[in-house]
Amino acid sequence: MKLALFLHAYQPPTQYSQITIEIAKRSYVPIVKALESSTRGKITLNMSGSLIEQLLENGESQLLDRYKTQVENGSIEYVGTAAYHPLLTKLPKTEIIRQNSINEYWLKKWLGDQYVKPNGFFIPEMVYDSAVGEIISDLGYKWVILDESAYPGIRAHESGQHASYSIGSFQYNIVNTNTHVFFRDRPLSLAIAFEKDLSIKSFIERVQEHEDVFGEQYAVVALDAETFGYHHKGNIRLLSGLFNQNTIELVTVSEIYHTDIEIKEIVPECSTWGVTIEDPNQERTFPRWNNPENEIHKLQWELFKEALEKGNHRSQLPDDLDKAFHSDQFWWASKSPCWHKGMVFRALEYYSQIENIDSGLVNKITTLLDNEAETVIEC
Repeated sequence: MKLALFLHAYQPPTQYSQITIEIAKRSYVPIVKALESSTRGKITLNMSGSLIEQLLENGESQLLDRYKTQVENGSIEYVGTAAYHPLLTKLPKTEIIRQNSINEYWLKKWLGDQYVKPNGFFIPEMVYDSAVGEIISDLGYKWVILDESAYPGIRAHESGQHASYSIGSFQYNIVNTNTHVFFRDRPLSLAIAFEKDLSIKSFIERVQEHEDVFGEQYAVVALDAETFGYHHKGNIRLLSGLFNQNTIELVTVSEIYHTDIEIKEIVPECSTWGVTIEDPNQERTFPRWNNPENEIHKLQWELFKEALEKGNHRSQLPDDLDKAFHSDQFWWASKSPCWHKGMVFRALEYYSQIENIDSGLVNKITTLLDNEAETVIEC
C-alpha cells in the first residue's frame, strides 16, 4: 500500500510577522527535523511563494536551506501554486498565469540552481472548476490534487466518512486535458487534523484497510503543514512515527503518477477541501469565502472585482495587486466559524495601495469592521 503525504505550507501576505515566526518554530522546524532524522520519510510539499517571501523577510533563510537539502535528498517533492493563494475560479486566465509565474520566482529564490519545473500544482483551497483545470494543463503541469468531494457523485459526509472506497484503485486523467487528478482521502486527512489521540498504530491500520479490504493501491493524505506542531503539538510524534514505520510505503505524489496503475478519464465536480457537510440534493456552496448573507463578504467581492477591472501591475515582480487577491480576507470575515478583524483590516491596506481604486468601498468595509467585536475566532 502506497501513501502520499501532501503538506500545504502557507501564510497569507497579511499574516503578522511574529505569528509566522512562531509557526516556523512550532511547525516548519519540527517537520524538517523529522525528515532529517528518518531514512524513509517522504512528503510532497507546497512551499508557497507567500510563505517563502515571509520566511526570507523574517531571517529564516537557514530553515529554507534545510528544506532545500531535503529536496536534494529526494525526501521532498515540491509543487507549483498561485503565489498569494487566490481563489482561482475568481481570476481570469492572465492573473492565474501571473500568480504561477510569481510563485516560480519565489521557488527560484528558495532553490536557486536546483529549481526545475515541478510536476504538480496545488490549487489554493482546492477550489476547482473545469476552466481552472484547463489553464493548469495549459501551463504544463502533470497533476493536481482535489478533495474527494470533487469525485463525481461523492458528497461531503458527517464525520468525514467515504461515500465510496474505490478511488485509490485507479489513476485519473481530467477529460480534455493532459493533467491527472489525485483525490485527497478525506477521512484519513481529517483524522490527522482533528483526532487528538490518534496513534500511529491506529492510523496505519486505517491506511492498510484500503488495500486489505477494498483493494486500493494508494491513498493521498493532504492537509495544512501547520497541522503538525502548531495546531496540534502531539501530531509531530505521529509524523515522526509515520516516517519511521515500515508497514506502508511512503511515496511522493509523482511516484504514484509514474506507476502503471490503470488510468480512467474523469470530469471532476466543482469543489473545495473546505466543503462542509452536505445534503445529497443541495447545490454546492462555499460560504467560508462567498456568503451572500454576509455584508462584509459582499463588499469585499465588489472591491475584488474593482481591483481586477481597474488595477494595473507595476512590473513582472510581485506587487500589492497580486497580494490583494489572497483568499484569507474572505475566510477571516466569514464567521463560519473563523473571524479575525485585524486580518481583514490588513487586507484593505493592499487595496489602498492600488491606483484607480474607489476608496468608498474600502471605507464602507472599514465602517462595518469598526462595529464588529475584536474577538478572534480561530479555526
